[in-house]
Amino acid sequence: MKRTLTLAAASVAAAITATAFAGTAHAADPNAVGSYDFNVGTLSTTWTATPCINDDDHCIHVSAGSLNGQAPWAADAFWSVGSWILFADQPDAITCDDGTKHPGRMSYSWDAATLKGWASIYNNGVCGTKPYTMAAPFTLTKLGPAEMPNAA
Repeated sequence: MKRTLTLAAASVAAAITATAFAGTAHAADPNAVGSYDFNVGTLSTTWTATPCINDDDHCIHVSAGSLNGQAPWAADAFWSVGSWILFADQPDAITCDDGTKHPGRMSYSWDAATLKGWASIYNNGVCGTKPYTMAAPFTLTKLGPAEMPNAA
């Protein structure tokens, strides 16, 4: 009986020690978290992917730098069946031929393994044209890890 109590106490102590010294766990895929070079045509900018604020499973928060004079933006991407999907409301997503800019919702989807995907937007005719959808292929190249935030 004494041996059983000693063994049980040792197991509990080991579990408490392991829990106390374990690193913070995040639901975000550690392979997806990092800094990326985003390339579409001849344009490029940096994307930084970190865990989502609410730490949802299969979610990364993407912050993008300025691209072709557009304002930087940030949005959450969600993983589904091998691909990441992200919708970003951007104040200057549509640029007309005369240089005027209009808000729009950009859609980005990319393969989680190849990091190749498509960016698209629907223009409802704000530039005086018929409504149309525009899409362009893009690639992501991982530059390195992003720092994982610690829970307070």
